[in-house]
Amino acid sequence: MTPEQALIGTWSLVSFEINYEDGTTDLPYGPRPFGMIHYAPDGLMLAHLTDPAPGDAPRMKFPPYIFYSARYRIEGDSVVHDLTVSALHPPTGAQLVRRFELDGDRLTLFVPPATSLALKPGSARLVWVRAANSQTGA
Repeated sequence: MTPEQALIGTWSLVSFEINYEDGTTDLPYGPRPFGMIHYAPDGLMLAHLTDPAPGDAPRMKFPPYIFYSARYRIEGDSVVHDLTVSALHPPTGAQLVRRFELDGDRLTLFVPPATSLALKPGSARLVWVRAANSQTGA
């Protein structure tokens, strides 16, 4: 199975962690974030991430909801999202490059170092598991 075929399907968010250059770590949507990402065989994808407890004051520096859709393609060990709709920064038309690792039914996306929504330089790691009813495209 190619990486493109293995990526196809629906994935549920397990963890979202930001590691800052100053050595601190943040869980922007808490210890049990909610989110789904879907990669379709036709090259379209959708991502939704939200805080299951948006009123939790310590996490208010992050938006309560992130959504975007994009055309995607695989380039080496990265998936490139060319945004077609975005509810937040970055704007529609931007390109998001995420290094990825696939290990069975576990997908890890690595966000390269950048200034986060917390206005501190850092990189993020998002871990997803394949949704039980997802089609694999195989």
